Amino acid sequence: MWGAPCSAPRPLSAAVWTPQHALPADVDADALTTLLVRDVRVLKRLRVVHGAVVVVGVVGLEQRQHVARVWLHEAAAGPDAAVDALLSPLLAFNLGCALHDPKPLELCIRDARPEELGLTGALALRRLRDQAPAVAAKAVIAPLLLSSLACRSHAALRQSDGLVAALRAFFQTPRVLQVGDVLAIALSERFPSSDASPSSPRAVQLPSSLQTDPATTESDAVVPPTLSVDTTLVFYRVESLDPVASETDTARPSVLALQVSSETELLQTGSISAAAPNEDIVKSFRAAQASSSRATPTGGMLRTPEVDRLVGMLQPSQLCDVPVSVLLSGPSGIGKTSLVHHAAKLLGVCVVEVPFTELTATTELQLLDNMRERIAKAQALAPCVLYISRFFAVDSHDEESELQLAAALAHALRELSHSPSSTASDTTRHNIPLIACVEDVTEVPKFIRQCFLYELAVEAPDLSTRLDILQQLAHTTAFSPEVSMPDVAQRTAGRTCGELVALLADAGEEAIKRLRRDQESEDDGASNQLMRCLVESCLQADGGCAITQEDLETALARQQAQASAARAGGGAASIPNVKWEDVGGLDDVKDEIMDVVQLPLKHPELFSSGVRQRSGILLDEMRVRVAQCHFLSALASVVPSVSPAELQHYENLKQQYSSKA
Repeated sequence: MWGAPCSAPRPLSAAVWTPQHALPADVDADALTTLLVRDVRVLKRLRVVHGAVVVVGVVGLEQRQHVARVWLHEAAAGPDAAVDALLSPLLAFNLGCALHDPKPLELCIRDARPEELGLTGALALRRLRDQAPAVAAKAVIAPLLLSSLACRSHAALRQSDGLVAALRAFFQTPRVLQVGDVLAIALSERFPSSDASPSSPRAVQLPSSLQTDPATTESDAVVPPTLSVDTTLVFYRVESLDPVASETDTARPSVLALQVSSETELLQTGSISAAAPNEDIVKSFRAAQASSSRATPTGGMLRTPEVDRLVGMLQPSQLCDVPVSVLLSGPSGIGKTSLVHHAAKLLGVCVVEVPFTELTATTELQLLDNMRERIAKAQALAPCVLYISRFFAVDSHDEESELQLAAALAHALRELSHSPSSTASDTTRHNIPLIACVEDVTEVPKFIRQCFLYELAVEAPDLSTRLDILQQLAHTTAFSPEVSMPDVAQRTAGRTCGELVALLADAGEEAIKRLRRDQESEDDGASNQLMRCLVESCLQADGGCAITQEDLETALARQQAQASAARAGGGAASIPNVKWEDVGGLDDVKDEIMDVVQLPLKHPELFSSGVRQRSGILLDEMRVRVAQCHFLSALASVVPSVSPAELQHYENLKQQYSSKA
């Protein structure tokens, strides 16, 4: 032993755990309190032992301290080898750290006092390894609204006692909790879930390659009728913890953390709106705990430069009351909405999406009322992001309308930056950032653009970004050695991040089809041998079940064909290639039809006095004297297409003139 414990804080450099790190196999670490120290010399400098309970704080966030248990994990040097320790995702989140920020953290560590753990009397040094907080008499938890909405259709919640069983299983092992902590409960799902599934165990043959002893021949093994798999997480926040009352001190004001076990009276309240940790990284940590190895990042954890920039713009809204607003621009289908949801997921907040057509109005008063209604909805769900989709100017040629909309946006930003919490027990105020989405930022009038603090243009990823996305996806996908990622990135110019993900998914489907064809040709279609072939291919050292260059070529050709079909009109509406000159004459018919279509939209003031509009036109085939389909195709090339935004614009003008009349 290297001396007695010290109560003074000691500094420690740390980082948040990522899927690239492994976890020790010889400890049963609690995800809520895990602090992994990489070197025994660090333990000696900190004057703590393996398994000791300490109090951890982040320099700069002294108002939040958390109980942690120190585990020695001498891992190989990695890209963050300069840090001395790793924080579990839930511990880092409960300390107020950003899980998406790779920057090192400066921690201060001190020994936990017995009264902070609800214990009486001093503990001997030899008992530090077994030190644990006292068991709470009562605990009150509340589900987070964001995770409750995401899990409402889960199979476990459709059962009467599904959630109760999950809570009972979680607290079967005592958990160290503090007031304000966010914890993750795994919801399991059984496969197969059909009532017709066999209720008794089945005997199946396992190939010899799956046996521990290579010399073992094929043998029978008993497989349970159903398989329980953790499919999603539901997050809870600890609202209160009550220690066991004693005769000497019933209040226990200095208690910092307590254990919640099966002996604790557990109460669940209604859902609350609060920030939640990134579910993907918490799942990866749980998977690494189960396998004692490095976890593979999921597709939802892809990082792009646009995501990092948007997160950097939105993050100050969680730290201060500065109004944060972003004008997001980019062509249709580039992934603007996915970008907003991805950034919000990294920040642990939800997205309140409001189409701009629901905000537009004929008067400034009605516009403000619509804004206040949507702001009230966002405040009830705070912390969140208010996302105005399909944003467009009401009238780019009317300065008065521009000023009205700019005033409404300025009012909305002031209200969003001072949004009170939705719960009576939580007196904090949440700053709600505002994001508006447009296709062409140059079409937004200057008075409206000045309301936004940031502007972010979303474009198709360049070569280096595409290569980085493909390399991130390669962590969860097996490729043959002949596959060249730089070559794939070079050949996918102009594709978005979603299209790259779809490309590898199509290539994986082609790999499965190839293995099925090979097996069916060898075994004459024996279906009982197919699954064994797939399992053995996955275990081959040379990557038998891997995506080959041929699979990628097929997926690339399919995606290119789909894009060409969409451009040619196979996947979207297109104007027929028939000109009005092909019809010849009939200008009077064309003008009459054009008036019926465009006159009410362009000149609504003509009908504000109650003049009845023409609802249609009767086409006389004898007068036209050409084929009707040919005539209508030529007419479609003359009549301009009207987008929903333009149609809403004309409709607002029509209502405005009607109200003035």
